[in-house]
Amino acid sequence: MQNGSNFPHFGENAKIDFSEVKDKLKINQEKQSKLTDAYLENLLGEDVYREKNSSLRDEEESLKKLLAGYELREIERERSEGYINRVKEFLDGYDDSKEKIDFATKKKLAGLLFKNIKIASCLGGRLPQKRISFSLFAPFNFLFLETERKSQCQKNQKLIKICQKKSTSVPSDVR
Repeated sequence: MQNGSNFPHFGENAKIDFSEVKDKLKINQEKQSKLTDAYLENLLGEDVYREKNSSLRDEEESLKKLLAGYELREIERERSEGYINRVKEFLDGYDDSKEKIDFATKKKLAGLLFKNIKIASCLGGRLPQKRISFSLFAPFNFLFLETERKSQCQKNQKLIKICQKKSTSVPSDVR
């Protein structure tokens, strides 16, 4: 899920301090270590060990996911700041009096529009269904998807107009 600023949104998890989560994870791993030591010294039965260790491992997994989400959010924030700086640089250096755009400017513009472009190779002489796929940066992606959706709606409306079927039923004479 994402919020309006193009950063992943983690709900309540966004309010948790990164160092606090790391500390909880460290404590959890220490508890698991102590629990394992107690089991290996035959101070705990196998059932008790498995039950307590299972809950600690579940907690460890959720803490690791939370940390990974936080790190991902930080990476996205850094990338977004870099993107905004690149857009500002482009706009500052752009000359709108030009009648024709040169190759270098087109290349910069494409770099600001497209997040990535993937071109699939032909395997065994057969073309894949979708040979070229791409993703755009946030504002352009939204505009592209809206335009694509509207275009699809217009195509569907044309098909409906072309394929309008006339009723072949007639009133019956049976009374």
